[in-house]
Amino acid sequence: MGEAHCYVELAEGNEVRKSIGVAALLCMVIGCAASTGEAPASDSRGSGGESGDPGVGATGGTGAGGEDGSLGSGGTLGDGGGAMFVADLERYIVMEVESVSIPSGHEWVADNSLADFNGSGYYRFVGNGICNGPAGSPLRYVFEIRAPARYELRLRAAKVAHCVAGAPQGNGTCTEHDRTCSSLGEPIDGSCGDPGQCIRNDISNDAFVYIEASDGEYVPFVDQPSGSIGEPIKLFGGQPNAWAWTGKRALDRSGKWDAHWDLDAGVYTLVLQGRSRAFRIDRIALFDSETGSASGATDRGETR
Repeated sequence: MGEAHCYVELAEGNEVRKSIGVAALLCMVIGCAASTGEAPASDSRGSGGESGDPGVGATGGTGAGGEDGSLGSGGTLGDGGGAMFVADLERYIVMEVESVSIPSGHEWVADNSLADFNGSGYYRFVGNGICNGPAGSPLRYVFEIRAPARYELRLRAAKVAHCVAGAPQGNGTCTEHDRTCSSLGEPIDGSCGDPGQCIRNDISNDAFVYIEASDGEYVPFVDQPSGSIGEPIKLFGGQPNAWAWTGKRALDRSGKWDAHWDLDAGVYTLVLQGRSRAFRIDRIALFDSETGSASGATDRGETR
């Protein structure tokens, strides 16, 4: 390939001047063309797809929703999508949940009433019941892996404790027998205030997740039971009315599993769906399971 030239056009009256150089910064900003004398296309960003799929690249764009399904630098998604995130040098991917807009008709709502969130707020699921329900209202987060590794998924989340009918144990919680799914309200200062009510801390505490490759193929998690491949998987955690990262062995499907995926370099989509009403999600993190940690993602900014 010949010498790369960078072009910038500055209009002054009827005169257009062309400035040619090899400054790397300029090339990064406006794109480079081979030494054919042709200027690069004016926009290398893709236009967003209506369903949240990668958009179609602009003329002359590179990697912006092209044939390989990836988004180029600065590419965005359409309704239900958001900017693509890229793993940093330490193999962290951090995404604010609100970076993807809520499509019309989906059962998520933006909220900021629970303190200590990151970004501009968080999302709360308002569909299904407090115990469970079918997967729905998908939010799609597109990210790029630069180095292959085993990646761990964590959600910074908050659950809700509920008072339900039943005889409380010594700490006020329900026995296995009294784990009903009809909320009678939330406990106050750790008590339901009624001898016929007990506290459930194990509901309003989960969502469904799965990962797709750039071609839409389902990517199983590590050691995923074969009968569940292709399905959304329950991921649970959080603290009652307080933010916490989901923990180890937080995937629940025919047993408890670590939320680990073996990912090669490439572009993927995390699909997040609601499961139990009132579950709240603040941010999403993926990191190298051998070198990273949830605490390492806490104070880290979004990785774009």
